[in-house]
Amino acid sequence: MRGKARTPVEFGQKLAFAIVNGFTFIDKQGWDAFSEGITLIASAEKYKARHGVYPEVIQADMTYRNRENLAFCKAHSIRLSGPRLGRPKKSELEAERETAYRDSCERNIVESRNGIVKRHYGLDLIMATLDETARTEAALNVLVMNAAFVVRVILRIFRFLSFGLPTRRLMSVSWG
Repeated sequence: MRGKARTPVEFGQKLAFAIVNGFTFIDKQGWDAFSEGITLIASAEKYKARHGVYPEVIQADMTYRNRENLAFCKAHSIRLSGPRLGRPKKSELEAERETAYRDSCERNIVESRNGIVKRHYGLDLIMATLDETARTEAALNVLVMNAAFVVRVILRIFRFLSFGLPTRRLMSVSWG
């Protein structure tokens, strides 16, 4: 039960994404319902296996802010986005608001990536019944989304090198 307007009950596989420098990774994939809060430590360990270090910041929603995850992040010097547990101190209130606002803006990318891979790349259209086939289809959808990201970056670099900085001026040409 998800309580969404369109469909109150969702079926199918559940994915946990991690986004690093614009690339999307599948950290957890399964058919059983699981709480997202339990995947943070495994995601941080996978990040360390990929990049050799723990991330500096993990931008996650409130589901991930449990005592176990907070203790793990504190032990590994990882800043977990979101408000502190308990009542905020007045001296830290303004600085925390600014950091929380920036984190929420950057975290919107994570939330939108889930919708983009569903609508534009067909993640919501997977009808495979075999576990391995469905996992492969989901991985291919994410692969295509990452490939499209690379193409967009290359095109931006090419446009910058070819035409200079993008301008918003309307150029008019008069013929004599």
